[in-house]
Amino acid sequence: MATYAGEKADNLQAALESVYTQTLLPRECVLVVDGRIGEEQEKVIARYQASRACPLVVVRRRNQGGLARALNDGLQYCTGYLVARMDSDDICLPHRFETQARAFAEQGGLDASFSWHAEFEQDPGAITCVKRSPATHEEISQGMKWHCVLSHPTMMVRRRALTAIGGYRSCFGNLEDYDLYVRLLQAGARMETVQEALLLFRTSMAQRVRRGGLRYAVNEWAFRVWCWRSGFLTNSEFLATASLQIGFRLTPPGLKRMLYRLVRTPTEAQAMARIHTAMMQPKRLAPDGADAL
Repeated sequence: MATYAGEKADNLQAALESVYTQTLLPRECVLVVDGRIGEEQEKVIARYQASRACPLVVVRRRNQGGLARALNDGLQYCTGYLVARMDSDDICLPHRFETQARAFAEQGGLDASFSWHAEFEQDPGAITCVKRSPATHEEISQGMKWHCVLSHPTMMVRRRALTAIGGYRSCFGNLEDYDLYVRLLQAGARMETVQEALLLFRTSMAQRVRRGGLRYAVNEWAFRVWCWRSGFLTNSEFLATASLQIGFRLTPPGLKRMLYRLVRTPTEAQAMARIHTAMMQPKRLAPDGADAL
């Protein structure tokens, strides 16, 4: 997990609390402070550093360098064989780590586990929609050719798989997660998605709409060219996906809002009931959990 000056202390508190109330506690929680932060965030950090439930390892960067660099720094401090990702304004459901760790235990060849996420804006109890991801490795591999079908803050991955490819890269701007997944796939990593929401994802339509413009389009083009040159995309796939994604990045905000609504699943009463029931589960201590990064 990484935080920065623009994060709200209440959001960081909720994120950390969701880690410390897991049914399967991690061996350690690694928090990267990307540059200087305010006093309120520092108070939250100090509170959890005093906790005996699981050590909070704080890694401080002198200057803000972006998410990719922050996560690479944090990875160096993870000691377990599994690393779980999340953002400093999201909330893990209590059984997230246990559910994903079980997937690794049951499938010896699994290298990375993801899940769906449920989106909210201000109130975690008011879910607006659910982002669903493909279940199988084959479906993920095919979907990734067209767009990023995985949810970054739900990732749990073998540490050796991350270090084998050199961790994150920042050469494609905010596409560091997409770039990471493609390189993992090319390295032979096996991926699957738990078919339920294990994380509450804080977002807003304004935030989604900002994921566009000329800079995004340029990074998207450079990334697609790299995917083609590295063999991940065929000639026809490159032409089709580059045209589609660059067009999307340059789409006017109003139309982009409509498109985002089309790729999100409206919430259902049954899905909401499962999410709220999960949030009430008691925690269970376990010394060999995954690291939270």
